[in-house]
Amino acid sequence: MKKIAIIAVLAAMAFALIYKYSSRQQKSVSPVMPPSPAESLEEGKALPSDAKRFVSEAETEVGSICSKNLVSIIEDFGKVWHPAPPKDRKIPLIDPETSLKISRMLGSYYACSALSYHDRERCNVLPSLSADSNMPREVCAYKYDNITLAAFAAGKYDKNDACKDFMESHKISGVDENVFCEAVKGGFAALCEKMSGKTDKSLLKECQKVFPKNKSACSSDEEGCLEPYMAYEAFSSNSADKCLNKEQCQAFNSKTEAACVGIKEKLINFYCEAYEAGLKKAEADAKKLEEMEKAKLADIEKQKAYEERKRKDSEKAEAEKLKEKLKRAQEEADKEIKKMLEKRPGSGE
Repeated sequence: MKKIAIIAVLAAMAFALIYKYSSRQQKSVSPVMPPSPAESLEEGKALPSDAKRFVSEAETEVGSICSKNLVSIIEDFGKVWHPAPPKDRKIPLIDPETSLKISRMLGSYYACSALSYHDRERCNVLPSLSADSNMPREVCAYKYDNITLAAFAAGKYDKNDACKDFMESHKISGVDENVFCEAVKGGFAALCEKMSGKTDKSLLKECQKVFPKNKSACSSDEEGCLEPYMAYEAFSSNSADKCLNKEQCQAFNSKTEAACVGIKEKLINFYCEAYEAGLKKAEADAKKLEEMEKAKLADIEKQKAYEERKRKDSEKAEAEKLKEKLKRAQEEADKEIKKMLEKRPGSGE
């Protein structure tokens, strides 16, 4: 009788498991809906919204043709372009390498404009980081001082501020300003010799790198050596064409911005190209990110489907085992019952 009770319990368990398995097979698995962009992407990762945010903050005229101007380029600084973005911030729309070119072009144009007015203060409208010489304001001041010191040395400019400003932008220290200024008045060729005995020998070596006796001594230092040297040659010979950047010398001599127009046009055209390239890259990055997100979701769905199949196969296997076990138990029970019936009185034994 105990065996019969055990068989009954096993049969009940088997039927319950088989019913559970078959009912799950009949139920359809509800599809997992992909999360919305706000749920699936971390904050600040979606490039299209970033690109639009940059534009909305800095642009007033955005269409199929770039219509930037000097004011909007300056306003875009830090939001759309930055030559050295802080590490804790996202890289702006225009990459740092291209932004560096924009910074130097912007500084060059404003230097030209400032030279036409003989007004260094005009550089101060530009973005600045005093520790970075590649920022627009620093570039503007550096270039402005190259030209005005050359003009001062050639007797074409009479403001002593040219000496002080040059020392400041070129970070010259350890030299008395008056000593330096007196030496500059004699021209670049003899400048370092006039300072001999009035400053450290180490500074004299640096002096010869900035104010060489001839053009060939400038080597590859175009901006720091060749630009002021050629400007000095131009002012000394009354020929602005000898200037490394003749537009700047022409602007200084004519006192008009007309000579700077070409620099401005190149700047704006370059900026427009960089701006539109940045937008296209942002769109491409956004599309790539979207595709990656879709692929990720597809992988999740595949994994879920695999796990579901695995679970069903496991349950099916368990059900088959129980079914087989139940079958064997039933066979054993039938044998026992048959034996019991054969042993009953009157069974013929």
